[in-house]
Amino acid sequence: MIIEKMRERNGNLPTTTTSTAVLDALKVLGAKRISLATPYSEELVKLQEQFLEGSGVEVLHKTWLREKTVEDSDLSPDDVYRLAAGANVPESEAIYISCVNMHAIDLIERLEKEFDKPVITSNQATMWRLLRLSHIKDEIKGYGRLFQV
Repeated sequence: MIIEKMRERNGNLPTTTTSTAVLDALKVLGAKRISLATPYSEELVKLQEQFLEGSGVEVLHKTWLREKTVEDSDLSPDDVYRLAAGANVPESEAIYISCVNMHAIDLIERLEKEFDKPVITSNQATMWRLLRLSHIKDEIKGYGRLFQV
């Protein structure tokens, strides 16, 4: 397993991957049916959907931006908001904004209030999981429901 190899190389420090952190976040929030928003190409979105569904997470609806992946950090907050809002369907239990190179952290609370469901981002889930692996369980306001559990 990749996490074990990473842990061996880093001196046995707490270790995770973004994919594992996202699955852990969805599990702790009880979200098994999600909406997926990503800037990746359709081909990568299909692979991501297969991974999520193979891990027990049903993707009810998904949105993506382009045929070829380019610099995701160039997306404006409005672009990211539209991407996430477009992915949402009422039946989903959470919105997952996938991409570690996309600035979405400032939108989490706005989206959660507007759609009344948890919003998970790749970076947020990774940081949350690393804190929990380090036995830091403080509630942190301003970064979504995930940091309240």
